[in-house]
Amino acid sequence: GIKEKDIEEKHQVTTFEMIEWLLRAISQNKKAVVKVTEFLVV
Repeated sequence: GIKEKDIEEKHQVTTFEMIEWLLRAISQNKKAVVKVTEFLVV
């Protein structure tokens, strides 16, 4: 299996980290996220 240490060394971005980043971006700038979301949906 993949060890956490190996992931840290390779600097891989997990799905959880991406979601965490999105949540942080939403809290900082909701208007910008809405625009991005609309762009992705269309």
